[in-house]
Amino acid sequence: MRTTITKFLVRKLSAVALMLPLVLSSVAPVLAQDVPVPVNQLTTLRQALKSNQVKLKVQGDGINTTKLSLQVTNTSGQPIKVVIPQNEVLHPNSLSVQTMLINQDIVLSIAAGETAICNLKTVCASPKTVPPPPAAQEGLNFEVGDYKNAQLWSQIAAIIAAGKELETVGAFGTLLMPSKEAMAKLVDEEVQSEVKRRIEKYLSDNPTQNKEQAEAAVQQEMESIKILAERTVSRRERHKRAEQITQLAIWRMLGINSGKPQDSVTQSTLESDIIKELTEQIKRDKTLIAKLGGTVDKNGNFVPSDKQKQALDERTSAIFDVVDLTVRRSSEAGLTGIATLPKDDTCDTFCSVGERAFAQGDFAEAQELLSSAVAEAEKFGEADARLSRALNSLGLCYLDMTRYDVAQENLDRALKLREKVNGADSKEVAEVDNNLGLLKQLTAQYPPANQLFTTAIAIFEKTVGKTSDSVAGGLNNLGKNLCLENKADEGSASLKRALALAIINCPSDVKGNKLYTPFVAEVETNLAEAYSQMGKNDEAATLYQKALSTDVKALSGDHPFIAKILDGLAYVTGKQGQTAESETFKKQADEIRERVLGQENLELASLPLSTAAFGRLWDYVEGKKGIKASVAVVKAGSGLTMSRDTTLVNRPIKDKWALVIGISQFKDKSINLQYAAKDASDFADYLVHEANFAPDHVRLLTNEKATRTEIMSQLGDNWLPRVANPDDLVLIFFSSHGSPTNMDVGSINYLVAYDTDKTKLFATGIQLQEFADLIKKRINSQRVVLVMDACHSGAAVGAKGLFRDLGVDATQVAQGSGQMVICSSGANQSSWESARYKNGVFTHYLLEGLRKDGNKAKLATVFDFMKAKVGEEVQMDRHGARQTPALQSKWQGNDLVISVKPAEPRPGIADGDPNVPRGGIPTASSGKSVGGAVTPVKPSNAKPSTAKPANAKPAVKANVSAKPKS
Repeated sequence: MRTTITKFLVRKLSAVALMLPLVLSSVAPVLAQDVPVPVNQLTTLRQALKSNQVKLKVQGDGINTTKLSLQVTNTSGQPIKVVIPQNEVLHPNSLSVQTMLINQDIVLSIAAGETAICNLKTVCASPKTVPPPPAAQEGLNFEVGDYKNAQLWSQIAAIIAAGKELETVGAFGTLLMPSKEAMAKLVDEEVQSEVKRRIEKYLSDNPTQNKEQAEAAVQQEMESIKILAERTVSRRERHKRAEQITQLAIWRMLGINSGKPQDSVTQSTLESDIIKELTEQIKRDKTLIAKLGGTVDKNGNFVPSDKQKQALDERTSAIFDVVDLTVRRSSEAGLTGIATLPKDDTCDTFCSVGERAFAQGDFAEAQELLSSAVAEAEKFGEADARLSRALNSLGLCYLDMTRYDVAQENLDRALKLREKVNGADSKEVAEVDNNLGLLKQLTAQYPPANQLFTTAIAIFEKTVGKTSDSVAGGLNNLGKNLCLENKADEGSASLKRALALAIINCPSDVKGNKLYTPFVAEVETNLAEAYSQMGKNDEAATLYQKALSTDVKALSGDHPFIAKILDGLAYVTGKQGQTAESETFKKQADEIRERVLGQENLELASLPLSTAAFGRLWDYVEGKKGIKASVAVVKAGSGLTMSRDTTLVNRPIKDKWALVIGISQFKDKSINLQYAAKDASDFADYLVHEANFAPDHVRLLTNEKATRTEIMSQLGDNWLPRVANPDDLVLIFFSSHGSPTNMDVGSINYLVAYDTDKTKLFATGIQLQEFADLIKKRINSQRVVLVMDACHSGAAVGAKGLFRDLGVDATQVAQGSGQMVICSSGANQSSWESARYKNGVFTHYLLEGLRKDGNKAKLATVFDFMKAKVGEEVQMDRHGARQTPALQSKWQGNDLVISVKPAEPRPGIADGDPNVPRGGIPTASSGKSVGGAVTPVKPSNAKPSTAKPANAKPAVKANVSAKPKS
């Protein structure tokens, strides 16, 4: 077998453990430079080959499935422009060489007698055991033509679309991405390359200047160069990773269809191929085994150590999960962006490639191709569906270019043709109605736009389904249009429906969790605009924050739509009295606009456009495909601007709520702790009696009451989501065990509830990320403080902990503006229970710090005090052990004082009081209750506190039986 999966997975080897980068090499295509000659012929590669206008030569490297060199020679005697569509298939005349599928659109301008050479992005459309094309082989030729099995061809096209979609919504996480160190090196290389390019350009544009002057001029642009480099490298590596996973998914699908063991792609085959590849590398370099570790058997085969095998199992399992997810997604409803299959018909090719050029912001190329498609379709008569399709797509292109008169002309003609051919109630007619509605919206003709959107929605509901993406898109357009018409009440109703459908149609990750798309964020943004117009600034701010979180992840932080969201946040936070936050958001929005659109194009950002439309304009202005045309025609449509008031102040905390959790006695008694429940009870008591929390605003869950179900219910269902408002403060305290990532096949951290089974963490534990997501998505508050006294145990001699590796990492849970996470220790440290008093060291000094300055200490100051004291005591009492509390903060504005009195307190609610009657939690000091939910279940070993001053030395040897939390 000349090529195996490891040819693309194994590139670098770890000298510590077998943590292979598993990277499929790929080379970005280099388009042949457009020749400076008039082009009077536009054709497709298929037609050019059939008519002997060109000759074709294909070369590979015998190793890589993603690298293919295509040479096209113009033999027509005159200039020619050749269109090569995505999904075009290159057939070899040998069964022992891969059939290659081109994974990008290419348009080549070739002078007479000249040869255009470009490196293509490709995928292998043959089973994985078939070798790729060699660099040169006598008698090997390639022909362009259909895939032999049209159904498989369609499946491959769908897998490519699924891979791109899942990458966009973050389904692959950090899998197969370079390390931070490697990414930094790539960014540095990109910066150096861009600096060199700009210096050369400066010298070319300014022939009287010298190199030193050019370097000085470019140096002033370094900040923007670095930002551009980071974005370029990140985007390139993410796309490369998506291509890698897509190729594996195609091979998996082909293997399933063939049923042949040698074609199969499973976790087992991934591991086997990697070990085979390592064996081959060791045979070539005998010194490699010393770097790797492991052994070599009598046959010279590499044998990984147990630790290496475990690491390889975890890595290949994660890869296989996302590969399998990609295959599944390719057959699910709601998948969009599937490229059409190429045909001999030039009209279809021009239209397909033109539509994709439009989607990438290449308006010049799109206009040329779509106009050619219209001309070709005219030959077949008005009843042919190709004509109305080309007219509709060309109309959309002119719409983005703000050539509204020409857009109207094309869309009107497309509508008449479809009404005549398909019927007035067809989905084809609804598509044009929707596009005409967008035209009316952009020209401020809101009533006719409402009618067009309403008509389109009704037709879509009948023809493609009430929960379809088409209906969601129509409702979003209608809701936004009503808001532009100052009818936010009506608009919000449509937008709420659109949001529900958008979420339903989102893809899922490997665990079945919904992954929000940029369209979800777009609807949230439009709904936030409606709420803002209605004076519901709290609700608006929450939606803006959700949209921002989704789009920063999916679109990168420089997308122009991000600036739109930030503008909205600047406005509503200003209305809420948060002057500093408002000014920050406004500044960030302005910086994005200026950075990505340029000072001369800032008007573009004020257009009331969709995420996709903003993306197209961004690409257009950046000239990503070499567009040199002026943006003046686009700027003509920028008449709708937004005014934001930022002269406001910090707003007060209206009310305060706390969920306090502590578990000492577990269902599995082998993991019991001593003081975790007491820590929670002491903390809850402090909140009520010293920190101005109302008794019915604090809920305490301890021991058997702190089941996974009850914790998640209070956090995400029965209580906090029902009581906490945006201007409130929410405090969550959790004292228990925490698992390391290496205890789970998915490398997930877990918090341990009363009924957690340590052997079944996925089923019975609380995923740390799930815990964080609940706080973010379910709690409607812009001020959340999460305090976690949980980590790993077993790192210290004599400790009898639960797990033996990494624990809770604060960086995993800090999310968004106005959230703060305080963890009791670093990710690789233990959190100790004291040898001096009956509390955890962390909680003891947390409370001591909070009580400073008459309970008015700022939380940042409290943390600094606690961090120093905790480290000092643990080091002294635990024979040099380290415990360093960690803080992650996205807090903006004034520092937080936990004990501040609420400005507008409200009554609490009851939801069944899981532990005791509504009387609440009795306290040792007053006999009064703390909250209407629960009472503390006192640990069996709990006694009245005999805490000594923090600086007291232990009278006897430290109690080494006391356990760190895990």
